[in-house]
Amino acid sequence: MAVETLPKELSSAQKEFQSLLNENLKNFGVKEGQTVEAVVTDITPKFLICDLKYKQEAMIAIDEFGKDLEKIKVGSTIKVYVERLESFKNELVVSYTKAKSMETWNKMLVSFESGEEVVATLVSKIKGGYIANCEGLNCFVPSSQLDSKPLRSISHLMGQPLKFIAVRVDTVRGNVALSRRAIIERSKDAETKEALKSLKEGDIVTGRVSALVEWGAFIE
Repeated sequence: MAVETLPKELSSAQKEFQSLLNENLKNFGVKEGQTVEAVVTDITPKFLICDLKYKQEAMIAIDEFGKDLEKIKVGSTIKVYVERLESFKNELVVSYTKAKSMETWNKMLVSFESGEEVVATLVSKIKGGYIANCEGLNCFVPSSQLDSKPLRSISHLMGQPLKFIAVRVDTVRGNVALSRRAIIERSKDAETKEALKSLKEGDIVTGRVSALVEWGAFIE
C-alpha cells in the first residue's frame, strides 16, 4: 500500500529566509517580457555585459549591436528586453535587438494612429513595391505610395533616409506598410493653404503648366 508522505513544515528560520528572498526579488522590479534600462559595465570581444539592477548581470552577444556598438561604451545606458530571468544555466537572458524592435513597433503604432512621421531607408525592390528598413524593422512600401506621381527611376531614393507614415500595422502577422506619398501630399496641401492666404481675387501671379487636358490646363 502506498504511503503518502506529507511535506515537512518549514521552520521559522526557513520561512523568514523565503520571505526575505521573495521580497528581495520583488524589489528588483525586473519582469520577463518587459523592456528595461541597463548600464553597460564591460565590453569584451564576444559579449557586452550590463547591469539591470537585478541579482546578476546579463551578457549579450556583440553581434546583436551591429553599428550601434560604435556609440556604446562602459557606462552607457541601453534598453534591453528581458526574455528569461533564469535560464536552464541560471543566467539572466536579455536581448538588445528585441528591445529595439519593440520600440520601433511602438513608433509604428503611434504613426498609424496619429500620422506622426517615421524615418526609414529603401533597401530593395520587390513585387508590388519596395522594402524600407526602419531601425531594424523591414516594412513594405507599395509602389503607389512611394511618390505622388509615377517615377521613372528611384535610384536617387535607394539607400537614403526618407520620411514615411505608417498606413497599415498588422501586429498579428508582423507586417507594416508605409507611405511616402501621404507625406508629400500633406506637405503640398499645407503649402497650398499657405499660398491661398496671400491671394485675392484680381491678383496677377506666375504659374507653371503641369498638365494639359481637353477642357483646360492645370497650373501650379
